Amino acid sequence: MSPLSSDRDRRRHARIKAPIACHSKRLESEHSQSLDISLSGIRVYSDNPLNTGEELEIQLDLPDKQRVKCRATVMWVKPLAKADLARYEVGLQFIDLSANHLLMLAYQIKRISLV
Repeated sequence: MSPLSSDRDRRRHARIKAPIACHSKRLESEHSQSLDISLSGIRVYSDNPLNTGEELEIQLDLPDKQRVKCRATVMWVKPLAKADLARYEVGLQFIDLSANHLLMLAYQIKRISLV
């Protein structure tokens, strides 16, 4: 069972595919585009091996050119095949998203999900 399917019932916020890039010094990958995102976390690629529980400083580049900066915890790491776009798929949980940034992210998620 994949980490995503085992967590599906516990998830508070639905994840959507969205054109949101995620950057961090520890998330080195040629593919910064998120795989999916919710109000509580994001799934991204990384070429760096990360540890579950590790905290990262991240920046989200929203479709309207606004930026959201916050910290996130690595919830799971899935190694990928050599033919994939990166070495790892990573699930991050936001841990200190400000109220203003949460509203910005909620607006973008709602706008994208209505399209």
